[in-house]
Amino acid sequence: MRLFIAIDFEDKIKDQIYQRAKELRQYAESGNFIKRDNLHLTLAFLGEMPTEKIEGILKVMERSDTGMFTLQLEGTGKFQRGSESIYWCGIKSSESLLELQSKLVQGLKAEGYRVDDKPYRPHITLGRRCRMKSGFSMEAYQEHMTPINLQVQKISLMKSERVDGELRYTEIGSSALRKHEDFGEKLN
Repeated sequence: MRLFIAIDFEDKIKDQIYQRAKELRQYAESGNFIKRDNLHLTLAFLGEMPTEKIEGILKVMERSDTGMFTLQLEGTGKFQRGSESIYWCGIKSSESLLELQSKLVQGLKAEGYRVDDKPYRPHITLGRRCRMKSGFSMEAYQEHMTPINLQVQKISLMKSERVDGELRYTEIGSSALRKHEDFGEKLN
């Protein structure tokens, strides 16, 4: 089974991000735009894993708890691949996010899991293999967008699979993040 660890968003946040993807699609000649239910922020990609590894991954997730934190989604960018691009929603720099992601990756590696070593570039994919219409302006597209704030309260172990020809991401486990004041209680 193909697995990754992510921040999975509540419906209200998915609706707001999906609105951005729909607006971007209006400017595209072609592209594969993300389905609303698949919106997430990847923390660690694990790839193909046997079912018996799930319990160990969930334990690493629990040990990686850095506490709840707030994220701000802002801006849009792209990764260029030839004549096509991957468009994404950006994440305001967050030490809490980077600490959580680093702790997860270190914990996974310590337990023998293979994890992608590329530098972490947090983003939420809106569309892949996009070709934009002539005259598309990223600045004009972003002009009316306001930041989206969200409270990160848990991390999710996600399964990626094709169902009836469509890509679907499903949460198969999660780990709640504690409130910061809970850390003091646990340590005393």
